[in-house]
Amino acid sequence: MKKKFNFFTWLLDKREIALTLLILIMAVIMSFTTDTFFSKENIFNIFKQAAITVVLACGLTFIISGGGIDLSVANNMCLSSVLLCIVYNATGSSLLALLTGIGVSAVVGAMNGVMITKLGLPPFIVTMGVSNICTGLALVVTKGYPINFSNKSLMFTIGQTSLGPIPYLILLIPLFALGGQFLLRKTVLGNRLQACGGNPVAASLSGLNVSNLKILTYTIGGIFAGCAGFLLAGRLNSGNPSAAGTLGMDAICATVVGGTSMMGGGGTVIGSMVGAVLMQLIKNALIQYEVSMYWQTTVIGIVLICVCALDLVSRKAGEKGLK
Repeated sequence: MKKKFNFFTWLLDKREIALTLLILIMAVIMSFTTDTFFSKENIFNIFKQAAITVVLACGLTFIISGGGIDLSVANNMCLSSVLLCIVYNATGSSLLALLTGIGVSAVVGAMNGVMITKLGLPPFIVTMGVSNICTGLALVVTKGYPINFSNKSLMFTIGQTSLGPIPYLILLIPLFALGGQFLLRKTVLGNRLQACGGNPVAASLSGLNVSNLKILTYTIGGIFAGCAGFLLAGRLNSGNPSAAGTLGMDAICATVVGGTSMMGGGGTVIGSMVGAVLMQLIKNALIQYEVSMYWQTTVIGIVLICVCALDLVSRKAGEKGLK
């Protein structure tokens, strides 16, 4: 029997298109209802603030589509940003600082994966504990103070300067997203990672080492967190141990809103990028309409719950349509 077409379900399946349309509609409305939204400074500020979330969300797409969750990515990023600033100040090498930051974050991600897969500990508990460990280590190393660095560093160039009229932070957004999308969707490795998240039993029976592949998803998430730490240091012009804020929740929300199922098995890095921009646009809208900044976290939480509910409705509608 031919499956009945459902526009609502189709739109949820084409999440990138739906979110892009929503962003455009919101932008048009805000352009007519506010005085400062449609200015170069504000538009650039939205994308610069979204850049860090995009990179974290890229890594989380691998983790969540692989059937996991990581609450430590933002704190891992802060630890990375602190350590790479220390290394840069000691050596004067931006490349060595970058490699240190990525290496440390990758190790933290791999440790998450090992504890979850080899020891059988719950991902929520493990990553929440590692989140506290990362924050504690960053505070111990810095004694709670930000670590500054030279404006001759690559971090400063990327975080504070532009190529022509466009800031480097904005130019890096599509590079990370396209690179992540290619790895996840166009490579054998990406297909295997998603297979493990979608049906680990079937993946194991087909000969895949599910445990090692899940460890790899957390390691990839750590690598993206290290890259985000490098961008964060440039954005703040310092390594700040307390800069995580709500970035971790924003990244998770962007990933889920972008179309990556919390059940695992399917993900889109491009969708996560668009979701991150939408999250930042919502925050900017609240500021434009002079809503208290304390409502921002509340609104993001509501959006996350609503999207999970929509995913559930869409999945049930799809199953009903197949019957």
